[in-house]
Amino acid sequence: LPISEPVGVLLVQARAGTGKTTTLKAKVPFTLRYRDENYQSGSRILVNAYNTKVKEEIEGYFKTTMDSSDLSRVVVKTFHGISMSMLYKFRKHAPLGSGKIEVPKTTHVVQALGDFFAQKGSKLKLGQVRGMLAVEGYANARGLTIAEAWGRENANTRKLVDIGDPVEVERIITTMRKWRYQRCQLLFDDMIPLATSLPLACFQNMGFTDVITDELQDLNHSQRLLTKRFLSCAESFTGLGDASQCIHEWNGASAGIFTDLAAEFKRSEEHTSELQSH
Repeated sequence: LPISEPVGVLLVQARAGTGKTTTLKAKVPFTLRYRDENYQSGSRILVNAYNTKVKEEIEGYFKTTMDSSDLSRVVVKTFHGISMSMLYKFRKHAPLGSGKIEVPKTTHVVQALGDFFAQKGSKLKLGQVRGMLAVEGYANARGLTIAEAWGRENANTRKLVDIGDPVEVERIITTMRKWRYQRCQLLFDDMIPLATSLPLACFQNMGFTDVITDELQDLNHSQRLLTKRFLSCAESFTGLGDASQCIHEWNGASAGIFTDLAAEFKRSEEHTSELQSH
């Protein structure tokens, strides 16, 4: 596969085993050399790996093939990993309390929320708390409002929640979210939406001139939004994947992200050109 100059958006669509990961590994040193040759030695590259296994594989490869000065300019993170890094770095811009940011087991958060509601005199059961967290997660992964998620969620979840009024469900879910944020007791799926909500200046401060994302077709709505935030501050974005192998549609993924990101970058370029002309 050809490697283009690190400018704009490069979308690599190819089947499994055709060399997408090899292209990713080659694009990083190529981009660093390109930036150096163009006197951009302050450049930094973010590689978004889809899971921890892929992250460790890519990191291991770079550690054996790149010198320390180049390695210091490359950050390989999962989406949750880069989100947590940003929350630590820019927590004063996030709607969080003053405590230590923690991501305990979901069962611990459910129990703590159950205790919280019990202290308020609520008869909410732990199963109902779990059910409403499932509705919230469903909404975040698909970019839906709580009301929309409630209407689309399966009958088993609605039965678990056992509350007929969707307005009441939304009120309780909002209360649970505020409780988690105020006490810094986050769920795994809280991290990406929280990071995405940070001001654009925080993303600019990260200094990533180039962003590379693997398995693009399996990003859910929250991951796509975070990608677009980084894309809006970067000089280049490289997305790799196989639109025909979208196996996470059940969790909000869509192969349409290839077309979506290309259009997003075009709008961003047009906006930048318009500002420069003024």
